[in-house]
Amino acid sequence: MNPVSRTERKVKFQSAPRLVGWVVLADRSALGHLDCRLGPEPFERSLTAERLHAALARRPGKIKNALLDQSLVAGLGDIYVDDGQGRTRIYSEHPSNTLRWDQLARLIRAIRLVLNQSLARQGTTLSSFETPYGGAGENANFLRAYGQAKGGGRFGRWGSLGFSDYVE
Repeated sequence: MNPVSRTERKVKFQSAPRLVGWVVLADRSALGHLDCRLGPEPFERSLTAERLHAALARRPGKIKNALLDQSLVAGLGDIYVDDGQGRTRIYSEHPSNTLRWDQLARLIRAIRLVLNQSLARQGTTLSSFETPYGGAGENANFLRAYGQAKGGGRFGRWGSLGFSDYVE
């Protein structure tokens, strides 16, 4: 006898000791409500420098905090924001509402570059992340800015990050 009925579903969610998110089980009718609360994903065509500039014009806070706000851009996390900013030499504490359109265009290109490189390397494993095949992602060996913003929010000397492909 099968202990799971046809209508019952099981979900396994395993997290490190630090809980960093939540899971919602919802039917399709609830998804629209969730989608409207999220900004465009990094690869969506609707994420443009113009759109980002308009949204940031009303935000005096730090650019890194703004980029981590999922209502502005969905799906970005610390690792990829740091390395995207490092490739453009835009510091984490730079006021978001002072960035020019061309700086934001470079930042979007850099974040997309960092994400594409990570995808090609099966993701970034720092501790417990596993690929769908049970292996470790290989992108951690290629990070240059993530974790360098200790004490003051700067990446240290830009030349020391070791990027051979700054986004200009």
